[in-house]
Order: sequence, then C-alpha cells, then structure tokens
Amino acid sequence: MAKLSTEELLDQFKDMTLIELSDFVKAFEEAFDVEAAAPV
Repeated sequence: MAKLSTEELLDQFKDMTLIELSDFVKAFEEAFDVEAAAPV
C-alpha cells in the first residue's frame, strides 16, 4: 500500500460527506482504541 502524504489525506477528506467522515472517525476510534473527544 502506498503511503499518503498529509496533503493527500486532507484532499480525500475534503471529498467526503459529513456522514462518511463521522463513520471514519468511529472506525478510527475503534481501530486505535482512542476517543476523538475534546479535553474539558
């Protein structure tokens, strides 16, 4: 698999809908066992 640059990743995200981005964040959180919550 080719590694994408930060700019290439951002370009991919720009083409996604909000629902697709939300699904991506959920999958990312599950894959890496993290939460994308802002600190309080």
